[in-house]
Amino acid sequence: LRVEAKRADARARATAVRIDATREVSATNDATVIRARLADHLATAARGRALVLGDAREIWSGDLPPPPMVLSAARARADRDEPVGTVDAAGWSLRSLGKGGLAGWTSDEAPEPEEEALVEILADAGAAAIGRAELARAKSEAEARARTEDLRNALLSSISHDLRTPLAAVLASATSLQEFGDRFDAGTRRDLVNTIQEEAERLNAFVSNLLNMTRLESGALDSHRAPFDLGEVVERTRQRFERMRGGRTITWKDGDDADRAVGDPVLVEVALGNVLEHAVLYSPEGATISMASTRRDGDVVLAVAGPLLASV
Repeated sequence: LRVEAKRADARARATAVRIDATREVSATNDATVIRARLADHLATAARGRALVLGDAREIWSGDLPPPPMVLSAARARADRDEPVGTVDAAGWSLRSLGKGGLAGWTSDEAPEPEEEALVEILADAGAAAIGRAELARAKSEAEARARTEDLRNALLSSISHDLRTPLAAVLASATSLQEFGDRFDAGTRRDLVNTIQEEAERLNAFVSNLLNMTRLESGALDSHRAPFDLGEVVERTRQRFERMRGGRTITWKDGDDADRAVGDPVLVEVALGNVLEHAVLYSPEGATISMASTRRDGDVVLAVAGPLLASV
């Protein structure tokens, strides 16, 4: 009766551990979390200690690491990527989890047959969960690459259009000056030269934006924060759009204590120029585009507003 009661307790405990382990490893796609929970459940099932290797990490139950001899044997077996199977090393059972790494455990006392079977079942469940997590990660990475590729294609298409427009204006103005410059009056020549300069500046702005985007993606864009006069930045930006604005009016109003800011004035001017260019391009002729700065929660907020074309 005592033997049967002990076995019944072992079966009940094995069932509870199996249910808890299955629920926890199925609730996440994080392979690191799965390995950590697997190590704890293996230690509970074996009534001892456990470790799980994988993804260049070593995770073990409890506060003390396994003996160095066990870790060395586990690393060697994981590096060899041996087939699934259980071997003994210094009192520890080591079992390959396939591509998911390796698991090891040791018992403080002789385990019951149900407990031995439970440990093997948990190792199988852990290997399946880790494999599922790796597949989910690979799927997410593939989807991210596909989205990045779509964005890159859309960006290249947009950039090619944005580059062709100023290039066409530069080529047309330069060709006109070269072939008919002596027939034009001084005002016409001056307008053509101004067009070449303005469109060349637009091209330069496009290239600067592309370089800044590349630096942002690589984390290499450094901002140099310092106090600066926001009015000077706004005025320089507004002057760049004097010819491009056509019949539109661009106004500027700085709020109380909102004419000084802290940041990178060069990057602020680039960002403001991008917003203002879209405001000019997509507002009707004769519209008023207003720029205003306000102080909000210690920050300076710069807003650009204007009417939108009905066809946009």
